[in-house]
Amino acid sequence: MESDNSNNDSSQQQRRPSKQTEETAIAIRSEARQVETLLDQRVRMVSVVARRASWFGRALSKDATVPGPSTSWGSISFGSRRAISLSNTYRHAGYYALFPVVPNATPENNRFVANICNTEDWPAICAPPKEMYEGTVRMLLEYGATMHEHMKLLEEMKSEDLTFENVIEPFLAEEEQVLYAFHTLWTRMLTDWPSSRELHADFMKIHELTINEVSAKWKYDVFFKAVKTLCERNETTDRWKRRLADFYYLQMKSIAMGETSKKHEQFVGHDSFVEHYILRYRTKYEEGPWLVTATAKSIKPILTYCSDKAVRATVWDKWISRASKPHNLARVTSNARTIETIRRHQGKKAALLGFTTYAEYRLAYKMAESPKIVRKFTKALARRMRPLFDDRMQAWSDFAAEKEKLYTLAPSDLYYICRREAETLHEIDSLDLMYHFPFWPTFENMLEVLSYIFGVLFEDVTNCNLDRCHPDIRIFTLTDSSGLHLGRLYVDPFERPNKCCTWDALLGR
Repeated sequence: MESDNSNNDSSQQQRRPSKQTEETAIAIRSEARQVETLLDQRVRMVSVVARRASWFGRALSKDATVPGPSTSWGSISFGSRRAISLSNTYRHAGYYALFPVVPNATPENNRFVANICNTEDWPAICAPPKEMYEGTVRMLLEYGATMHEHMKLLEEMKSEDLTFENVIEPFLAEEEQVLYAFHTLWTRMLTDWPSSRELHADFMKIHELTINEVSAKWKYDVFFKAVKTLCERNETTDRWKRRLADFYYLQMKSIAMGETSKKHEQFVGHDSFVEHYILRYRTKYEEGPWLVTATAKSIKPILTYCSDKAVRATVWDKWISRASKPHNLARVTSNARTIETIRRHQGKKAALLGFTTYAEYRLAYKMAESPKIVRKFTKALARRMRPLFDDRMQAWSDFAAEKEKLYTLAPSDLYYICRREAETLHEIDSLDLMYHFPFWPTFENMLEVLSYIFGVLFEDVTNCNLDRCHPDIRIFTLTDSSGLHLGRLYVDPFERPNKCCTWDALLGR
């Protein structure tokens, strides 16, 4: 018995270290979880700035050196907890983070950022392109961090304490600055960017970052609940505040916020598929279900000036059948399969939110409200326009039969016959007509008409030392009848190298 007791005591003593070791291991795991939670919180703060940083590696490396490792969200690596040894030596696994290369653009060293932060009434549109690009990127990343901090504060608020002033208003001023910076950069990139070869990549990156950062707030559940509370209370007295809160609420409802997690996951899946499907065929159009493409800019001149009726008919048929089901040779010009795939997924998105069709879903959150209202408007418009169209159609048919020997006027002939009738009966040549309407005199006459209709005044202030990208650009100041300054109009009408759009206008704040 004594031997058995001694054996039991010794076995208990042997088990005690094992129990202590297990308790120590549990304590270490708990401590490691706390460390991991703390680091995850810090990581989330870093991720706000890091989400899209690598996209700008090439743009930000112009005239600068950028470290080699990528800093995109996908490549940022955080160490995970390793196996914990139960021996006398306990080892904690470490964490490491690769921080993004954030542009060092501040009001002190960046003229573009300083101009916006100082709320000057005209943008520094002639600032160096690198300063404008880096400044906009920096402002967008900081705005994303601001929104993240704001959502943390909303989580700590009680429902009865929510007001417009502490839910929406805190980020409006910074959001206005960010959007103003982006649109100013946009105007500069489209009208006077150094390299047109790199313009598309530069613009797509900054455009996608802007969309992601500005619309990120609509994906926070805490923000959706807060805005929903404001809309249900309807205590906001200012009309613009109510409309803005309603707009935010409808935007979030349209992306399945407030639905069950399963519905939201399915909605995001369909939405992501459509987005990537469209993007894939835009960037890899040679691999798409078509072999040729056509736009209105290339089709209309052929229909207007081509004298061969058969050619016009062929072009028109291919143009109107590009969304129909492929048949014979039309399959090379038809994108019906692509449209049907997109329509099917869009329809599933609408069904998840309780709508019969995708059209009902899209219009439910807009002014038109429903397809029925849209049809009512188009039918009323057609009823008013039909008599005028029938009258002109009869005149075109008579002219075509008499002058062109076309006794059956097809839709593909209308552009051509309309031009020929104007030239023959009224001696109108659209090309010669342009010489009678030079741009600036015509534009100034348009401003006079607008001034008379709206009771405002446009004044040319081009010579007031305001930034402009080219001497051909003119700037007008806009005031109302009481003399209140409303803004300035930046008019850039003529083509030139590195300008990729037609005439453009920018309204300053």
